[in-house]
Amino acid sequence: MRNTLMAALLGAGCALLSAGAGAVDLERYLRDDAFTNIKISPDGTYVAASVPLQDATAIAILRTADMALVGSFRPPSNNHAGSFDWVGNQRLVIGLAQKLGRLDRPRPTGELYGINADGKGGELLVGYRVGGLNDSQVSAFLTDELADDERNVLIAVWPFAENPYTRIERIERMDAVTGRRMVVARSPVQGAEFTTDNSGEVRFALGSSSDNVQKLYYLRARAHRRRQAPMGPAHAGRRDRRHALGDRAGHCR
Repeated sequence: MRNTLMAALLGAGCALLSAGAGAVDLERYLRDDAFTNIKISPDGTYVAASVPLQDATAIAILRTADMALVGSFRPPSNNHAGSFDWVGNQRLVIGLAQKLGRLDRPRPTGELYGINADGKGGELLVGYRVGGLNDSQVSAFLTDELADDERNVLIAVWPFAENPYTRIERIERMDAVTGRRMVVARSPVQGAEFTTDNSGEVRFALGSSSDNVQKLYYLRARAHRRRQAPMGPAHAGRRDRRHALGDRAGHCR
């Protein structure tokens, strides 16, 4: 008798839960967002937002005064605007990505695309689909959009032609309109991630060699060197690591 009563109560509870679940409007929770990442231009004139589509991720650019659509970027099928940043008040640099399969997350391709706020001036600036010269066969990722520069950015560049286990990454200054690039610094260690200071100076490179031990290197500020100097070790051990990140090493603010 007791078992029968427990079974009846359990069945009633399940029925109530099912009825309650049926009354909830799940559509509002399951539908994709109309916009995801949103970034406003430095002067506040425009706002850019990534727009998820069925087989791509586009960029919409709106004028903040009236929220009118003034420019847009839509990549080909299975391509996505994986990231985007304002370069000055009139130009966007977009990091491209590709996605294969419904549940697969987009993966960066190392390509950077530039576009004006009005949707004009679209140009693939760097990446394997640029074609032509061998120096285009690289992966590039935005490192610093250089707040005081309306046209140039700093990018981390990985050459395709070199062995991925021994290749040396470098930082280049790239024109966000033409794609023209100039080497600024080279890392002394493989797989490096670069850090810049508030003025856009490359100061640190963190990476590891074949020994799989992370190493931190420091580059003096340009005002203290006549020419491009190689990076030097910022620390030799655990006790010295704090100096690498403080006033004695980088004078970073």
